[in-house]
Amino acid sequence: MPTAPPESVETLIEQGRVLLEEGDFRRAILCFRRAQAMAPFRKDVRLLMADAIDGRLASAEANLEQDFRDGDFAETRSGSRGGGQRRRRSSSGMTLAFLLRVAIGVIALVFAIVLINLVRDMMQATPAPGIASELGPAPPSPATSPAPVPEGSTSSGTVTTPAGTTAPVTPSISAPPSPPGFAELLQEARTVLAGDRYSDALALLEQARAAEGADASQVESLTAELYSRRGRQRYEAGSYAQALEDYQQADAHRPNDAETQYSLGWCHHALGRERRTAGNESAATDHFRQARQAFERSISLDPNLAKSYRSLGQTLILLNDREGAFQAWRRTIEIDPQSRDAERARNWLQSYNVSVPQ
Repeated sequence: MPTAPPESVETLIEQGRVLLEEGDFRRAILCFRRAQAMAPFRKDVRLLMADAIDGRLASAEANLEQDFRDGDFAETRSGSRGGGQRRRRSSSGMTLAFLLRVAIGVIALVFAIVLINLVRDMMQATPAPGIASELGPAPPSPATSPAPVPEGSTSSGTVTTPAGTTAPVTPSISAPPSPPGFAELLQEARTVLAGDRYSDALALLEQARAAEGADASQVESLTAELYSRRGRQRYEAGSYAQALEDYQQADAHRPNDAETQYSLGWCHHALGRERRTAGNESAATDHFRQARQAFERSISLDPNLAKSYRSLGQTLILLNDREGAFQAWRRTIEIDPQSRDAERARNWLQSYNVSVPQ
């Protein structure tokens, strides 16, 4: 039995070209693919492969099933081009079968969609068993349900008396809600103050002050706390004049408080330094003197408040009272030798070459 001549790249290329000219793009691609496997770097094979692929994509048969078997390709490789060896299915028959399958698929899809919608409508119309009995009947719509009618009355707005006569119904008027009490207002003011909503807190404190059973001392204490809180924020932001106003308000609502006097002293101290930097020595000296008075007032209210002595010393230095400053710093160390204020007082004394108490 004669055997087919061995394949070569040129033979496969020639077969592929013939198939490409005949419009058999699939077989041409197979030929070029085998040729490319034998000679992967041949540019002409790659170009012919690209032409075959483009032709297949452009062909009306691009989506049809493979129309030949491996035996057909074996016959093609042997070089036989007889009509019996290249058995091809009828293009028109395959196209008709393909369109028939597409039509059947579309009909099945439409039927499935209709069936799904029908089942969904049935499920929505029929409640699940047990649900209606647990929840009871659905309440009437507010827009369509009639207003409740008092017992013994009619829908026309009259009531039937025991004698059988009718009389107009007098509508009942609900009592207005009672205003919040003092304790509620004070607690709400604390909550609002915690969120730094100072204007709202002040309004609530005014309501609490006027409420029945108000405790004026609690209102005054919380009001002073409000101004002290806002004054500290303004001081830390560098708004010393506004901070001074807040601490003055705090002092008015809670007088004789050592901490408030201490804060007032530092507001004047900071304003004095600003005025001195601006060249206004007179205004600076005035603020330093008021700072000294505030620190001395703080010390008189709490003689063991070490930070007031340390701050007094820093202010007296700016007023050229060195001896007074040294005494204030020594007192700071005596009150609490291990405190941060005592450490700062030692540093100040050492900077002036003054003996530091042990």
